[in-house]
Amino acid sequence: MRNRTVFRISMLTIFGLAVALFEAIVDYYLRRITHSGSITSLPLVPRFPTNMLLIEQTREVAVIVLLASIAWLASGNRWGKLAAFTWIFAIWALFSRIFLFMAGELTRPKSAWMISIPAPMQSYAPVWIVIVATMLMLGCSLWMLRSKADGLSDTSSGPRVNYAVTLALLTVLAIAMAHLEGVVVVYIRAILLHYSPHMSGFHQFDAPSWLMSAERIREACTIVMIFAVSMLAGKSKWEKFAVFMWVFAFWDIFYYVSLKVCTGWPESLGTLDVLFLIPVVWVEPVWFPVLISILMIVIAFLIFRKENRTAY
Repeated sequence: MRNRTVFRISMLTIFGLAVALFEAIVDYYLRRITHSGSITSLPLVPRFPTNMLLIEQTREVAVIVLLASIAWLASGNRWGKLAAFTWIFAIWALFSRIFLFMAGELTRPKSAWMISIPAPMQSYAPVWIVIVATMLMLGCSLWMLRSKADGLSDTSSGPRVNYAVTLALLTVLAIAMAHLEGVVVVYIRAILLHYSPHMSGFHQFDAPSWLMSAERIREACTIVMIFAVSMLAGKSKWEKFAVFMWVFAFWDIFYYVSLKVCTGWPESLGTLDVLFLIPVVWVEPVWFPVLISILMIVIAFLIFRKENRTAY
């Protein structure tokens, strides 16, 4: 029990740190666009008629959905789920600010840090309040694990997991990740328009070196998040592999859905897109990753079905 709990807390921590770094990079992009940190001052151009404040609010909601989904998958009892959510929320809230501070985008410790919430307002609090609050959340999480949840137990030794619910949660998690990815690209395009005002496509740009470096780090964070999910949600090696493919595939498909809703891009399945920057820049038409993702979903479902025959 103890070894399993330590492993799950480790995976939750890794996931939380990856989300925090991902979010810090997104906030860094937003600050580069606004120059003032105010969402409402984001310059709108004809290519981006969407309400950018609404996009930012949906990003915050997506983060909460993402954290809640992974917490639900991390434990088989209610107190364990609550402890997992408290733990990962505190890790995300604290380290996303720390990473921004390291990047020079936050002022010194006696100043106020903005606390983003999914509402049409911004809230500020002194740094020490943010730190104390997150420390208390981490302490409460450890207390619940010891006295209430009996560790982050899974259901491998109890009643059979409802895999339809598990797959549904994984899909919700992947969609939330996809929207975060879509928001990133909205901000990237706004940045690139500053460097290339006549840019006609996402793949046609001369990106500054700092942006390329940040994007490679952010892409690595995405892979780490999906890996951590697979370690928490899968039981056997094959099931972990299936979880990875399932989340990756839905993330990839709904990334384009999010972009289409936010910006009207891509124009068609034949539109070229930059798929990855690591290890090298990979450009393909949109239909290619969509097709691969559909195949991955089918293969992942077959693996789930084979590993859990009696559940179907």
